[in-house]
Amino acid sequence: MALSRRKVISAVVLAVVVLGVVLLIRSRDPARQAEATFARIKQAVEANDAGDVIDQLHPAYDFAGQWPGYFDNPDYKTVLAAGSDDPTPRSMAKRGLSFLFLRHLQSRLRFLYAIQKVEPRADGTVAVDVTIEVGAADGGGLLVDGIQKRRFVLARTGWLFGTLEVRSHDALDVPITP
Repeated sequence: MALSRRKVISAVVLAVVVLGVVLLIRSRDPARQAEATFARIKQAVEANDAGDVIDQLHPAYDFAGQWPGYFDNPDYKTVLAAGSDDPTPRSMAKRGLSFLFLRHLQSRLRFLYAIQKVEPRADGTVAVDVTIEVGAADGGGLLVDGIQKRRFVLARTGWLFGTLEVRSHDALDVPITP
């Protein structure tokens, strides 16, 4: 009787371990993670949540390098840093995105994307070719057109169940005025 009880317990433990390994492997699939990253960005944009959009950017994301027209422009820096206790590029980007969302309160922004290709790289990053379109939900005014395919480089954060976050991307020319 005791032997069969041990077998049952061993079988249950083995099943849990196997299930855990399968879930871990599936969660680390670059295509699934890339899709999840862009889905989180879409959800954050459509909720007008600047903080959640910025949270999808990898800690190594180079704001000044990715957006030189904004972070090198003294007018933008002055406006975005005004009244802030945290004039870091990440904080300034969050404030700028919040201003953009405020400008589109009447017709919230929509974020459409279509992933074309996902390419894991030897350095652990993932290159993703994607078309994105950002514009007013009512169809008026595009901020980013969906015609051009753009390359995003995603990098993992965390060790075991880390997610992919945007580390860099092709130029996105979003018209923002201070």
